[in-house]
Amino acid sequence: MTDRDPKSQMAAEEAADLNSPSTETNKGSQPPLDETLPPSWIRDREEVELGLDQDQVPVAGHASLVAAAPVAEDGPQVAPLEEFYAGAPQADIDLPMQFGEYELLEEVARGGMGVVFRARQVNLDRQVALKMILTGKLADESDVQRFYSEASSAAALEHPGVVPVYEVGEQNGQHFFSMGFVEGESLASLIGRNPLSPQKSAQMLLKISEAIVYAHGEGVIHRDLKPANVLLDKKKNPHISDFGLAKRVTSGSNLTVTGQILGTPSYMSPEQASGATDQVNEISDVYSLGALLYCCLTGRAPFQAANPMETLRQVVERDPVAPRQLNFQVDLDLDTICLKCLEKDPLRRYQSAQELVDELNRFMAGQPIQARRISTLDRAFRWCRRNPVTTGLLSALLLAIVGGVSGIAWQWGQVEYQKNLTRQAEESEMNMDSDAAEAVSDVVRVQELVETQLKLEHQDFLDAHGLIIRGTQAVLVEVTEQGGVLAAGQQRLVEENLQYFQQFIERHVGDQEKQDVIATAYSLSGQIQVAMNDPESALQSYQEVLQLLQKAGDSMGVSTRRKLTGKTCFESAVLHGLLDARIQASGEYTVAEKEQAHQSHQQQVAYLLNQAFASDYFSSREHRERLQQDEHLVAFRQRAEYSRLLEQLQQAERKRPR
Repeated sequence: MTDRDPKSQMAAEEAADLNSPSTETNKGSQPPLDETLPPSWIRDREEVELGLDQDQVPVAGHASLVAAAPVAEDGPQVAPLEEFYAGAPQADIDLPMQFGEYELLEEVARGGMGVVFRARQVNLDRQVALKMILTGKLADESDVQRFYSEASSAAALEHPGVVPVYEVGEQNGQHFFSMGFVEGESLASLIGRNPLSPQKSAQMLLKISEAIVYAHGEGVIHRDLKPANVLLDKKKNPHISDFGLAKRVTSGSNLTVTGQILGTPSYMSPEQASGATDQVNEISDVYSLGALLYCCLTGRAPFQAANPMETLRQVVERDPVAPRQLNFQVDLDLDTICLKCLEKDPLRRYQSAQELVDELNRFMAGQPIQARRISTLDRAFRWCRRNPVTTGLLSALLLAIVGGVSGIAWQWGQVEYQKNLTRQAEESEMNMDSDAAEAVSDVVRVQELVETQLKLEHQDFLDAHGLIIRGTQAVLVEVTEQGGVLAAGQQRLVEENLQYFQQFIERHVGDQEKQDVIATAYSLSGQIQVAMNDPESALQSYQEVLQLLQKAGDSMGVSTRRKLTGKTCFESAVLHGLLDARIQASGEYTVAEKEQAHQSHQQQVAYLLNQAFASDYFSSREHRERLQQDEHLVAFRQRAEYSRLLEQLQQAERKRPR
C-alpha cells in the first residue's frame, strides 16, 4: 500500500455496513452480552460517527483514500475473483487487478455485507467507486435482493446532491454496481474536527434537504440519513450516498418486516426505533434531517447511550437537549427548526422535506420562520402523556404530600396552641408546675402523632408496591398456563406494570438500601418482556439483575441472593437458546453469520447454566426437568458441555443427604 496523503483524502462511505463482529471469542471467560445479539443488531448497532480510531475499524467516512496506486510495468494483474471473497483480509488482495471492464485500484471500505473499491472504468477511462457483495457467490437471496434494491433506489435518482449509479451487473457470479467517486471527505469527518457554524449548518442542511425532496418526489425514502452517508466534494457540496436501507414507496418489496429495526439508532426516527416499519415514510427522513442538523450544530447526535438498546429507548421516550444549550451561538430560530424536525409525534414535524427547505430559506433570508417554540407548559404536558404511570404516581404522591402537610400544619397549630396555654399558665403563676408538665406532655404526644402519620404514609406506598409485584406475578403465572399467549387485558396490564417498574428503577437506582427491591423490579421487567416476546430487552434486564447481585454481596442475604442468581442465570440461558433458534431458522442471515451467532449464544448458555448450578438452582427436581426438557435448550443438550453439567448434577445428587 502507498503512503496516505492527508491533503488528498477521499470519502467512500457507500453502503458498506462496517461493524461486522469479530469471530474470535475469549473462551476462558464470559463473553460480553453485546456479542450475543442477533447479527441484525450487530450490523445495525449504533456507530460512533466521530473520532473513530482508523486503526481499529477501517470504516468509510473515517478512512481516507490515497492517490492512485501504481500499476505494474507489465500492466494490471489479473487475479481470480475468489481472492477477495467473504472475509479476505485486505493484505491478501493483490491490487491493481482486472474485474471485467474495471481495473480495481484500491479497497476503500469493507464491512459485514459489502466491499467498496476505487476503480477505473477502462473503456470510458473514468474513476469510479465499485461496490460488490462481500460474500460473493455465497450470498443468499436476501443479500442479493437488498444489494439490488440499493442499486435500483440510487440509480432511479439523477440529482447533483445524490451519488450517481452508472452500472449494475454481475461478473463471474459476483454482483456489483459502479457509482460516482466523490473526492473529498464525509460530513462525519468534517464535523469530527469541529462543529459547523450555525450559518454553515443551515446551508449544508438546505442542500441535503433539497436532494431529499427530489428523492421523495421519485418515490425513494432513504431511512439511514447520517453524517457518514453524506460525502463532500472539494467544494464542500454534499452528496447523499448509501441507499442500502432505502424504501421505494411504489415497491412491493418485503425485505423489511414489522418489528424489524434497521438503521443507525442515534439518527433514526422514533417510529423506526420502535420497529413500526409500516409507519416509516417521508416524514421519518425529516426527523433524520433534524438529527443531521443537530450534529452539525453540536458535534454530536441527539441521542447517544452506552449501547444500541438504550439509545433506541432514548429516541422513543426522551426529548433531546436543545442545541442552543450545547452551543450558545446557535440562533433561536435555527434551534426551533431543529427541534421541530425532532418531534416524537410525526404530525408535529414538518410534513415534508419541502416544508423544511422553505423554512430554511426563510431563515437564511432573515425572514420570520413559521415554527413556534414549545412552551415549558406544553413540554410538561407531553412528558406526562409519554409517562402516564409516573404521572399518576407523582399525582398521588403530591396529594399525599399536600394531605400530609395539611395534617402536620394542623398538628403544629395544636402545638402552638398548647405552648400558648403554657405561657398563659406561667404568666398567671397558677399551677405553674402542673401546667408546664402537661404542656410538654402534649407536645410530645403531637410529635409522636406526626411521626406515626408519616410512617403510615410510607407503609401505604410499600403496600401498593407489593400489590403491584404480586399482581404481576399472578398474571405471569396465568400467561404461562395459557401457553405464553397474552390476552388483551393482560397485555395492557403488563405494559403498565413494566412502565411502573422501569420508572421505579430510575428513581431509586442510586439508593443502596433498596438494591434488593431494585433487583426484583429488574427481574419482573425481564419476565414481562419475555411474555411480550421481547427477548433482547429481557436479557438486558436480567443482566442488570446479575450486576446488582454481584455488587450487593452478602448484604442482600445469602439465601435470597443465591436463589435469584440461579433463577436469573437459567432464564437468561433459555433466552439465548431462543435467540439462537430464531437466527438459525431465519433466511435473513448468511451461513457464516448463523454459525458465529450459534457459537456465541451456546457459549453464553453454557456459562449461565454453570452459574445456575453453582447457585444450587438445580437442587429442585422441577428445575432439573426444565433443563432436560426445555425446547430452547435443545441445541445445548447436543453439546459436550451438557454432558459435563449432567455429570456434575449427578455427583451433587449423590452427595446430597437423603
